[in-house]
Amino acid sequence: MEILGLLESAIGLVLIYLVLSLICSAWVEAIVNWTGLRGENLRKLIELQCGGDEQVANLLLAQPQLRALYAPTQPISRVNHLVRRALALWFDRGWSQRNSGFRPPSYIPPERFARALSEMALGDSVERLRNTPELIELRLAESSVREQLAKSRDQTRADAESGEIAIHACQCIPDDTRLEKAAKHISKVLTRLWYQAGGDADAFLKQIEKWFDAGNDRATGWFKRKLAPKLFAVGVVVAVALNVDTLQILSRLSNDAEMRKALVEIAVDKVENVPADVEQSAEDLKAEFDRAKQALLDFEPLLGWRESSLPNAFKWSENHRQQSLGKGLWMAVSEAWERDKLEVLLWPFLKLIGLFVTAIALSLGAPFWFDALQKLVRIRASINPQDAEKRSREHKDEDGATAGAVVAGNGDTAAQSRSAITTDETPRLITGMVGFALHAQTPDRLNARWMANLSELAYAEQAEAKKALDGIGLRLDHWMDSRADMDDARIGDVDTQGFIASNRDLVIAAFRGTELEVTRPADVLTDAKARMVEIDWFPNGTKPRAHRGFLLALNAVWAELEQQLKALVAANPARPIWFTGHSLGGALAVLAAARYSIWREHENLKREQHAGELLEQLGENTEGAPADEARAAALERIRREYAPLPTCGWIYTIGQPAVGDQRLADWLEARFGQRLARTINNRDIVPRLPTPMLGYVQAGAELYFDSFGRMKINPGAWYRGLDTLLIDPERARERALEALGDHKAETYIALLSGQKTQSV
Repeated sequence: MEILGLLESAIGLVLIYLVLSLICSAWVEAIVNWTGLRGENLRKLIELQCGGDEQVANLLLAQPQLRALYAPTQPISRVNHLVRRALALWFDRGWSQRNSGFRPPSYIPPERFARALSEMALGDSVERLRNTPELIELRLAESSVREQLAKSRDQTRADAESGEIAIHACQCIPDDTRLEKAAKHISKVLTRLWYQAGGDADAFLKQIEKWFDAGNDRATGWFKRKLAPKLFAVGVVVAVALNVDTLQILSRLSNDAEMRKALVEIAVDKVENVPADVEQSAEDLKAEFDRAKQALLDFEPLLGWRESSLPNAFKWSENHRQQSLGKGLWMAVSEAWERDKLEVLLWPFLKLIGLFVTAIALSLGAPFWFDALQKLVRIRASINPQDAEKRSREHKDEDGATAGAVVAGNGDTAAQSRSAITTDETPRLITGMVGFALHAQTPDRLNARWMANLSELAYAEQAEAKKALDGIGLRLDHWMDSRADMDDARIGDVDTQGFIASNRDLVIAAFRGTELEVTRPADVLTDAKARMVEIDWFPNGTKPRAHRGFLLALNAVWAELEQQLKALVAANPARPIWFTGHSLGGALAVLAAARYSIWREHENLKREQHAGELLEQLGENTEGAPADEARAAALERIRREYAPLPTCGWIYTIGQPAVGDQRLADWLEARFGQRLARTINNRDIVPRLPTPMLGYVQAGAELYFDSFGRMKINPGAWYRGLDTLLIDPERARERALEALGDHKAETYIALLSGQKTQSV
């Protein structure tokens, strides 16, 4: 590879290191802030500056000048306490915070520290003693400092016992021996600083501030050294969880010029748009973490554990997919050993090296990699000046707008809005369901939006639904309601509603989801019947299993659904049938599409046989022409009445739960592929239920909306997991409550319409 390609590969790799370093740094900083480790580090510094005594340090922190800087320890749950305790042990944190009852501040302004220390030692403010420098010098004597410390101790104890301050009284009442040792140290230090100030009160305070600043610089160095192994550990977790293999990434970039070019454009934007002081900008942990998560989507093809990242010797064959994970994995490894023993031996070794190199790189921190990225981008610009000039012209033409992908989180919201609108060349309707692409070959955002609208319409009353359907050029052919065909004794079993609508181009079956109403508990009971049973309407052989409640709900309306579809097919056999639904309705749509597909094959076979029999009775000769008009009319009637049933067009589900096991998922993938499109909102809990621990597996293409309201088709599982993570406990509680809101049909419609950009 030429030198420019090598340089671009290096830029791409450094860019990935930079973004992931921000992730690691944000996590470590979140733990530091959550557990108060910076405050503990500052307390250790104050201990040293007070002669090495913890209680004297607490006494100084309890002074009026510093009380406003610390927050009292809030009541926490037992689990929260255990997590904090484990983190404290890992970070080698003392128990002073737990014993003292307060979290020390993570930062103390030097001027406040100077006033607090001087007043505690002198017994009065330096300003009031300004005109009596000889009195200041006298009070800096060891005996006088000891006396003033004792007075401060007694006053602080009284304040603590009265509840005026949050610190426990027992943690700020040093005995006489401790006071004597601390007084000797403080007197010596302050006397030296007084003489350095030339006996000037203002200069004396400045000298104390400088002394504290110098100590702060040392404490910062201690803290960084202490955090280095922790940052490496977090780097190991991130590298392994996201499969950030340095060797694999370099190999991919060296062979993919388009990927290199895309990453270089992102890197240039990153250098131009991110503040040079990365360490300072990282103080806003929430924003920095969110920006890093947003950027990771651009690297999705290079990251994550997937079958394509395995060497050829480890590829799974189709028969392995039908077996249990453990047995299939063992068979895959055995076959790989037979095919290429050297590759089997080398791959784990090379994988460990690649992940270890990544962990080391991430431990260096974001400032290091940002500086490296700047230098590499400048070198590339000097090697390829035409590209830099072209980019400069683009910036001028666009009035300073950022070209390429934006990863710093401060991008053009209008551009994001424009990306919400599909701009392909697929023919789209301009009347009725405006923008609908009947013959789309891939999952389509506008089609998903229309299906989401129809899914929401399934919750309406029949008259309201009919009026809305008329407005978009659809005719309500049938309203499904399982309660209409049940006696009173069975109404509580299932409660399935939906409708069938059509126009001249297609037929749509939409199902209603779960209704959380006390007076109608059937939907909740349906969801609760999560035990999987064999699907009795599947062809002979080993049958897949599916959610028992979903199967019962579909059975309740299948007879009328089948009858209506037959009537619609007879009227126009060329129209495909689309299925859709929200929540429980999405699960019913998947099962209905599968059942229709199987029924269609069986029905088409019967139709073909019956048509053949009728043609034989007419004496039809395929090589000749009909003898008369009557025979021609009979043949036309046979072809029309026994024409093959239309195919299942697309299945769009909205917030759909899993419906069955791996065997059913494999069958759905083989039969529908990406024509089964599941729309998922990032924190919607329903698509994650029932859990894989119960044997449930999802199938089909995934239209995933991340925390930023951006749609990604089939993102890696690593990105979906990372996208839901937060580093702020308060926001975590807020987002947990948001899960129900994320599941609403109107939320999905807003996302698919590009009208909603979620807050993160």
